Amino acid sequence: MFRRCSANCCGFAPPSPNRHESICRPLIFNHNPPPSPVAQSMFSRMFRQSSWSVSAALCVAALSAGCQPGVTTVSGPGEKSAEEKVQRCHDLMQSVLFSLELQKLDVATDVESTTQLINQWQSECGAASQFNPVPEALKGKFSAEVEQSLVATRLSSADADHLRHCVMMKALSRHAPGKASSSLDQVASVFDVVMRLVELDREAMDVPLTAYDVCLIGNGSPAHRAWVFAEVLRQLSFDAVILSPGGEPAKEDKAPFLVGVLLKVDGKEQVLLFDPLRGVALRKGAEPASPVASLADVAGNAEILTGLPPVAGWGAWTADSLKQPRVGVIGSEGFWSARFLTLQPQFTGEHTMAVADPLTDTETGPGLWGRVVGGGKFWKATDVFLWEFPDTQFVQKRTPTPEQKAKRQAALLPLSAPVPILRDYNNLAKMDPISNLAVFGTPHREEFRGRLSQLDGEIPTAVMHYQVVRVESNKLPLQTPMEEKFKILHARAGEDARFFTAQCQFDRGQYRSARDTLEHYIANYPEGHWLNASRRLLALTLAANKQTAEAITLLKALPADGPHAAWVQQTLKSLEATKPAG
Repeated sequence: MFRRCSANCCGFAPPSPNRHESICRPLIFNHNPPPSPVAQSMFSRMFRQSSWSVSAALCVAALSAGCQPGVTTVSGPGEKSAEEKVQRCHDLMQSVLFSLELQKLDVATDVESTTQLINQWQSECGAASQFNPVPEALKGKFSAEVEQSLVATRLSSADADHLRHCVMMKALSRHAPGKASSSLDQVASVFDVVMRLVELDREAMDVPLTAYDVCLIGNGSPAHRAWVFAEVLRQLSFDAVILSPGGEPAKEDKAPFLVGVLLKVDGKEQVLLFDPLRGVALRKGAEPASPVASLADVAGNAEILTGLPPVAGWGAWTADSLKQPRVGVIGSEGFWSARFLTLQPQFTGEHTMAVADPLTDTETGPGLWGRVVGGGKFWKATDVFLWEFPDTQFVQKRTPTPEQKAKRQAALLPLSAPVPILRDYNNLAKMDPISNLAVFGTPHREEFRGRLSQLDGEIPTAVMHYQVVRVESNKLPLQTPMEEKFKILHARAGEDARFFTAQCQFDRGQYRSARDTLEHYIANYPEGHWLNASRRLLALTLAANKQTAEAITLLKALPADGPHAAWVQQTLKSLEATKPAG
């Protein structure tokens, strides 16, 4: 079977929904400045939702001190009864689970303190893992440092990235499949959502960005798109791999690749093909409603591959490209480690989330390496390799070059908007006495909160945050002398907020509103960062609003070259097939 057993299969009962009433409630700290006046009406609801956000280190201390209603307080760990130890372990883990919600991952220290809380639980309550994390085929291919990390049982500060990553992918997995019922339709829906959420950006190819990062900023490389797509599918218990041509890669261009999803369709095991560079699923035939093509289909009809429009800088597919492909296992060190394997059984019920997916077999089922090696009829075990891109991004994020660090900061900067100018008692802008430039205060980070809400499926909340960004960005007194970066920050944030608002309106089915927002964006940002993305989304909006002829006209005016030429061709065929006569 290609579909994996989810965490619900592990035999652990979900926690009682009322259990939190007896949990020690740690002190809550506000890590952010007060919201702008425009936003205050929405924050009362958000505060209630985030009332379980914890300072995890304080929670550990409070729990250790016996802050547990209904449990007898004792003087030392050695005097605790078995029942009290069970209760303590339960409360420790509940604090972890309540802190691992997307809206609570506001600052890095929140996640790092959660890792400390997990280590507390591991040392007192976790079962030691005895499994070997490295398959025989990979013996000697990991560095000594990585092998030591794989068997480690305690989380480090670097593992905060893994937890944040898993929480983001889980949030997307809750709404990206839409209302699709079949596995194939769910996978296709996830692909479409990810392609819209992560727009291609040439500059992102040289910046160390994690999957969490690219979801926030909405930009990434084709490899980032593939990574996000595969990780959302992992949360849905589907396996995906990287497929690239066998043999020597072309020297002059980047080697082409596809994402293959291992799936059972009509009782048959298949590997379905998706192209994250062009943003399309490969199709069996020329008909608009043709099913998604599989690796077997390509073996029988090479034109499925060779008919794809070329993309400058990328190698072209040939008839022999996938006859014996190289097959990349998608994942990162955190999923394969002992420390997250012992933690995985705790994520059940309403907290179900994949934090471990080991390479080797365990008592819960076959490992990822074995599933991939044994899952394809069109590749050999010797053609399977570990796709290094995810771990490379994590490592480069922690140890960037000065140039990479600057590019990364620039990419994430708009998320801090709005940043207010400090004012004196006369409501005049405070000026630095040395530079004579305006002094800015602590970022309000409304755009960050809005994007988190959007990715979490909380669309009305996201739109309210984006509205705050647009209003506050427009109020920036440009006549006041200030550092150029603050002008750039607010200009870009306001632009992003408008496009993200249109995405929200489209996803909520508010097509008239989405059309107005997109047309405003196109008219006011003729050189905008999201210009082509806005035009494609506008075409989909018009089509959804039964304005098929207008959608077709718009698509025909889009550039016929570039990465999205294949998407335009597919969409045009689909619309022309459904266009009413006359």
